Amino acid sequence: MTNSEMTVLPVGHRAQSAAVTALWVSVAGAAVFTVFAFLTTQVHAVRAGSPWQDDPYDGVVSFTQFIVPALAVLTVARARLLRGGGCQPVFRVAQLLRAALVCTLLVAATVLTDWLAVTVRADHRLWNHGTPWLIAALVPLTAAVAAGLLTQRRAFRRLPPRDARGPEGDWLDDLPALTEAAATPLPRTGRRLAGVLGRDDVIRFARRHVVMLAAAAALVTGLLLSIGETLGEHWTDPLLFATATAIGAGGFFALFMVCNKALRVVVPQANDEMPSARPGRARRSARITAVAGALALPTSAVLRGSIRPMLGGGGRLPERVTLTTITFTGAATTTLVVFGTVLILSRPAGRRETPRGWRMWARRTVKSIAATATALVVVSTGYVAAAATLHAQPVILPAPTGPYHVGRTIFDWTDHTRADPLAPAPGNARDLSVWVWYPAVPGARGRRAPYAPGAWNRLHLPSLPGLGETGFAAVRTHALEDVPPAGGRFPVVVLLPGLGFAAPQYTTLAENLASHGYLVAGVTPTYSANVTVLHGHPVHATTSGNPAFDGADLHTAGATQAGDRLAGIWAADARFAAVQVARLGLTGRFAGRVDAMRTAYVGHSFGGAAALEACRTDPHCAGAADLDGTQYGPVARTGLNKPMMITAAQDSCVTGICRPTDTANRSDLATARAMLTAGTGPAWRYQIEGARHFNFTDYAAYYLAAPIRYLLALGTIDGDLGLQITNAYLSAFVDHTLRNSPEPLLTGQTSPYPQVQIQPTRR
Repeated sequence: MTNSEMTVLPVGHRAQSAAVTALWVSVAGAAVFTVFAFLTTQVHAVRAGSPWQDDPYDGVVSFTQFIVPALAVLTVARARLLRGGGCQPVFRVAQLLRAALVCTLLVAATVLTDWLAVTVRADHRLWNHGTPWLIAALVPLTAAVAAGLLTQRRAFRRLPPRDARGPEGDWLDDLPALTEAAATPLPRTGRRLAGVLGRDDVIRFARRHVVMLAAAAALVTGLLLSIGETLGEHWTDPLLFATATAIGAGGFFALFMVCNKALRVVVPQANDEMPSARPGRARRSARITAVAGALALPTSAVLRGSIRPMLGGGGRLPERVTLTTITFTGAATTTLVVFGTVLILSRPAGRRETPRGWRMWARRTVKSIAATATALVVVSTGYVAAAATLHAQPVILPAPTGPYHVGRTIFDWTDHTRADPLAPAPGNARDLSVWVWYPAVPGARGRRAPYAPGAWNRLHLPSLPGLGETGFAAVRTHALEDVPPAGGRFPVVVLLPGLGFAAPQYTTLAENLASHGYLVAGVTPTYSANVTVLHGHPVHATTSGNPAFDGADLHTAGATQAGDRLAGIWAADARFAAVQVARLGLTGRFAGRVDAMRTAYVGHSFGGAAALEACRTDPHCAGAADLDGTQYGPVARTGLNKPMMITAAQDSCVTGICRPTDTANRSDLATARAMLTAGTGPAWRYQIEGARHFNFTDYAAYYLAAPIRYLLALGTIDGDLGLQITNAYLSAFVDHTLRNSPEPLLTGQTSPYPQVQIQPTRR
């Protein structure tokens, strides 16, 4: 279409002044926004109090702070070029106004994101005296956005209607004139380079390979930004550098392509051999998919805080691993879903006939079902891939808080004085596996103790669910295997697991107690634990060792009888382990290291009941701690005349104080009150908000995929924090009972954990 056939905007037309006003308002808003974005992202003193300094809010400005000024500069350059050209085609003026509109919309998206961060009080704990000024600065920015949108609306409405016949030109039409004007003040070499850029063959190449050029420009931009981040933040991890480069390149590529589509900066052109050929369905799908997949890279990264809970929780995975896994899995999943959906729903090129009536609806229904099924399969595959990746990532258990290094050794002991009442074959002596954690000599060097060596690995969730749990080989403990013990004499703490659990699954609690100067004997009750390893061979639970308590009420006549019997057996196991540890102090490496005169018993769940019963029957017991365990055995009726601590989960009644919601709660409440009323020893009682039954085990520290985590009794409290709280109160109780240490934490004189409800102490 020639200039004479185009709809032109005459000089002095009322739309001209409106367009100029709209352009300048947009450019001014972009300039103010650029200064604001630079200050709030690059100046540390200003950013420190910003509500939008972290993702997902920071992710938006990370791209708009570069795109907005670049787009504003291009708009100003093209506007100045066209200013002296007399009458201009309406489509060119409309292109400039669209550029101003896109620039304003990008600023608006950032401002809205910032207001959202203010509304939800993001990072409120970091707000300072400068935060109100930052929030106040959003007001003129918001006004600038509103002014830009209003002036652009007025300018668009004043434009005369354009002739819809024929294609519009693109911004490359003005490239020769722009390069000529820019080259005038340049030296000779610069003028030659500008001349090359303005050549017709270069412009044709750009139109044919716009996607490739956009990808190359995005990659270079992302790479430069990653280098800047590396130098500024002192990154040393190549995985983090690669991920940051991919995020930046993907985001810029998507923005380049979307802006190009909206602004017609470069209109793609087919090869001269097939100037009228339309791209096929697969090719069209691939183009849409490329943009969607690229956009999913930064989107997945900035939303990782929301995506992470969907994949599961627990475990302190390195942030770079979580970032990389979620970023690339999200992008790959989005790419496949979009490609399959678009390919299925799009109509093949060149097809003319359109089905009518029921055939059309049937075809659409079939396509929709196929696209939905494809999306579900791809999303499920992506979820499994992400979970499997996180399953293999190392998880470090919460660090011990005591002054000692920790050692660990394993014993298989036989109690020849007792026939095992839980064994399938009668008459065999009671065999027990006992893990001993102890204070290690300072500066000890040795192999880090594996979390679940050998056949103990069978404690892992079986089959496919095991892929959703951190692999035990990836769990990092803090104990060293079989290193020499530290000098001194250390009291004994016997640790009993819950029913079905084993001692290794309480490594966090055991290592922390050992670091405070105790010999911790973790007993795995044979035939009650799901897996026990004796002399290298796995032994599984029996019906008598792990009875099925009928119904939710754990204190029916049958359940009480079974629980009393098993609590007596476990208590005998605990006392036997305490005696064996005391004998370790007579010879060998532990000679002179054991203070056997005072012993504490600690247990979780059913192990808590057994710990109370063991303390009742052991004259050397100085106190017992029950972690969320309802009570069984004679101690539940006679009480305890020694100090005890009962720590409960949020939904538990085992402390004797709660609001029962069902028969099971009322039964636990009545049992605890009867025991506390009958006892004469002091009883400290606590409840941890947000904790559930499994939060007292190492399950709280593992990575667990979402379906598995929700099926287990794990609460909303951060797993590591819940274990940290349990460790703090448990070590305080043991210090008080075994060493007579004054512990203000027990009495509530200090309360660093708002999650803990301190209940009245029974004395």
